[in-house]
Amino acid sequence: MVKGRGPHDPTGVNISRRVFLSSISGADLSAFSLLFLYLTAISSYQPEALIFLDDAPVNNAVVNFGNHTFSVDGGHFYISELKDSFQVTIDGQSFNLSLQEGCPIYLWRFYHCDLMVLDSEGNRLGNFTVYLNDSNLGQISKVVLPYGESVLKISTRYAEYSLRVNVSSPSRIRVTLPVSDLDIFLMSKDGFPLKNRALTLKFENSSEFVLTTDDRGYAKVYAVPHGLYTINVLGQERRFIHNSSIRQRFTIDVVENISVAVENAYILFPTRISVKLFSLDDRPSINSLVTLKYEGIEYRDFTDSLGEASFYLPPSLSICSDVVVSASGITKDTKICRSPAPIILVGFLIGILSFYISKRIKLKIGNKKRLEFDPNLSLKS
Repeated sequence: MVKGRGPHDPTGVNISRRVFLSSISGADLSAFSLLFLYLTAISSYQPEALIFLDDAPVNNAVVNFGNHTFSVDGGHFYISELKDSFQVTIDGQSFNLSLQEGCPIYLWRFYHCDLMVLDSEGNRLGNFTVYLNDSNLGQISKVVLPYGESVLKISTRYAEYSLRVNVSSPSRIRVTLPVSDLDIFLMSKDGFPLKNRALTLKFENSSEFVLTTDDRGYAKVYAVPHGLYTINVLGQERRFIHNSSIRQRFTIDVVENISVAVENAYILFPTRISVKLFSLDDRPSINSLVTLKYEGIEYRDFTDSLGEASFYLPPSLSICSDVVVSASGITKDTKICRSPAPIILVGFLIGILSFYISKRIKLKIGNKKRLEFDPNLSLKS
């Protein structure tokens, strides 16, 4: 008998151990069979999709799965194609939903949310566009949002604002934008309103837009963002910060007409240019900047209490020259025609002097010749 063996068979293995091993082999076989059946079932199983709206199965949703489009009622359908994503449309809004391989059940939750867009003073904003994940939803007061975090973009005529919202139930989203109405009043230096005057308004680095004042000199834009603005009227720019509905007042140098008078226009002499500016109702424009361009040089001066400014141009040999006068966005071209009288006078004087000198020279030469001919002529004289 071999040491360590009990009742044994010819194999030399303990009978009790043999029976135990046989029972384990049978259990393993059953487990493997069940696992094979489960894997077979999984391989032929169609994943389920569940879509809930406000914690209830969604109805009247449209699913676009590749080239296949169908409607869903009851929030349940099977995913029959191998795709990474599909599109579902709920209440007119479309969402791209992603899929993961091997997931038997998918659940998506969406919620109706009331959207209230206000300006900085708590008033409802009347003109805006809502974007959800770069999809244009238009101007709406109700929006469908997926569970979790989403990015909303609200676009007004003048600016865009992005915000992140996180929803887990039907919610009211209240958005306050830093916007308010912008009132503009334009008047001349003498206190008169600028009626029906066009102006250009630019917000920071955005595009420009044109306004026109009314019969009282007022212009208004609604619900514009706060920030730095540039206003341009008659070529004059003003910059200001808009952060509330306080009326912005601007005094504009208004010039309706320019009168240019050329004085002392003679060749070889300085030329005087007299400029007079007229404001509204032919009133003189006082303390207004006048720019004069002449032969590539720019001259500047301000009008006096009579609305006049004077310029003295240096002497020139040119008979005709061009002068450009501008003030407050108005430009007037003037031509200087110089009189050649000084040159004629100088020529005449030079001619007389030359004639006198030549006569003197001829007289001296004649006297010298007579002395040479008659030496006693000087004694007699």
